Amino acid sequence: LLTMPFWDGNSTWHFMTSWAELTRTGSTTISVPPFLDRTKARPTRFRVDLPSSPKAHELADPNGPPKPLVAKVFSFSHPALTRLKSEANANLPPGSKPLSTFQSLGAHVWRSVCRARGLKLEDITVFAIFIDCRTRVDPPMPNSYFGNLIQAIFTVTATGLLLASPPEFGACLMQGVIDAHDAGAINGRLEAYEGKPKMLHYTDAGINCVAAGSSPRFRVYDVDF
Repeated sequence: LLTMPFWDGNSTWHFMTSWAELTRTGSTTISVPPFLDRTKARPTRFRVDLPSSPKAHELADPNGPPKPLVAKVFSFSHPALTRLKSEANANLPPGSKPLSTFQSLGAHVWRSVCRARGLKLEDITVFAIFIDCRTRVDPPMPNSYFGNLIQAIFTVTATGLLLASPPEFGACLMQGVIDAHDAGAINGRLEAYEGKPKMLHYTDAGINCVAAGSSPRFRVYDVDF
């Protein structure tokens, strides 16, 4: 069993697609071999003492024990997504970079969660995104790079400002953070982590964090065995 520290979503579905291809075609080779050359990646090596068990890891979380979780599924129709994107792009200054469907929906969910949580206007809120760095590092890595090449990036603002502003405000903040995460930003994050390595916890982003994970780009339902 391999988990996120070993491979990211891109590699997960590369593996599943390749496995399905072998099963479906009876071939002994796959059309897109994994790129395994680790010498092209940053040689990050340092010691981290891992907790002896999941319970020990939980107790070591400086943010306290996890809170009870409530699961809820919301579905957005294609017309609803189109409307959210149109509203977010409607009032952008001429020549602005268009906001994506993801950014428009992310900002909508972010605002809605802040309202549902009843946050104070002065509370700081965070929107976290896990971003694929393959094309952002220097030199770029191929899409077939097999392993984990993602980083979490954070969009931060005050709750009152997010809720009082038009829909495009949060989406534009998000877009700016995504666009700014280039090779220099990636190396800066790695250097900071190498200088002071630590076990990361989901709660490190704060209790007012909204996180977005997975992606329709993985085309999960296209995997055919």
